[in-house]
Amino acid sequence: MNSYPKFVKAYTRDFSIIMEEAWYYALSKGLWGKLGLSSPVVWPNFFRFNNGIIEVWENKDFIKSIIDAIRTKKNDPSFFNNLLKQYKKLVAELKNDKMPNHLYVSKLFDTISIFSIIWYGILDSRTEKRLKNKFVNVRDTDTIFDTNDKIVRKRILNKFPKFHGYETTLMTDEFLGTPPSGVILKRRLNNFILIPGQFADIIELNQFVKQFRMELELFAKPKNYLIKGSVANSGRATGKVRIIRMKKDVKNMKQGEILISPMTTPDVFQALRKASAVVTDEGGSLCHAAILARELNIPCIINAKVASELYKDGDLVEGLLVK
Repeated sequence: MNSYPKFVKAYTRDFSIIMEEAWYYALSKGLWGKLGLSSPVVWPNFFRFNNGIIEVWENKDFIKSIIDAIRTKKNDPSFFNNLLKQYKKLVAELKNDKMPNHLYVSKLFDTISIFSIIWYGILDSRTEKRLKNKFVNVRDTDTIFDTNDKIVRKRILNKFPKFHGYETTLMTDEFLGTPPSGVILKRRLNNFILIPGQFADIIELNQFVKQFRMELELFAKPKNYLIKGSVANSGRATGKVRIIRMKKDVKNMKQGEILISPMTTPDVFQALRKASAVVTDEGGSLCHAAILARELNIPCIINAKVASELYKDGDLVEGLLVK
């Protein structure tokens, strides 16, 4: 019996790699500093570009250690109150487009470190109700990742306009220093795997897993095209499938189509308004897709694991029943 670390695909997003480097910093160092604790000496996650978007693979044991670490502050409400005040101040500062790039990146990493505490505090069922409500309010009213992903892309293209189309693959040190050629950046759009500060290369996923002796928790694709997930809003729908994996795909959505996506973000709102139903690979009862589906009163299945890989644009779904 081996004891290899186990990683699970936590989410897939159309984000820049700099945003994910900020997330890695938050989990591996930043949040631990905020909590006054030492971090485990293992990787919290790794990132993989797959057809232009980023898969985030999480170390399940590491995430559990994060949740337990945040729990150590359960009797210190002033800690969380001060943290939320600091977070609000940093979020406002990040909107200053005159801030130098190096200072912006530093503040971004610090802000995401606080956000990670909020995020995992919500996921802990033991979090005191009043505090969890504060966390949920921040998560549901703030668009820290989406907003700053746009800012990061804009800053990159302001500095390196020739990288349009693959600006998302530029790493932090390259952005602040000397970047590689556009040819190299473009090649990263598929099978580029990154562990910040540890590994960065174009490599097949199975080769990477073998090289670093790890296990992946994979979800099999059902052969009968029947998907299972959690019901976020019940109902019935018939329509053609529209897969939305990247922000640029939103413009392709047509009225009455069934939207299938790894996970929706605020950028997908206009597509959601046209959808007759929505299905996502990820998400919980309070995720973006679930909340908007209930507001728009359209059927919604979340946490369907492989829906966006199983179906393709134009597939006809007849009598989708969600109950």
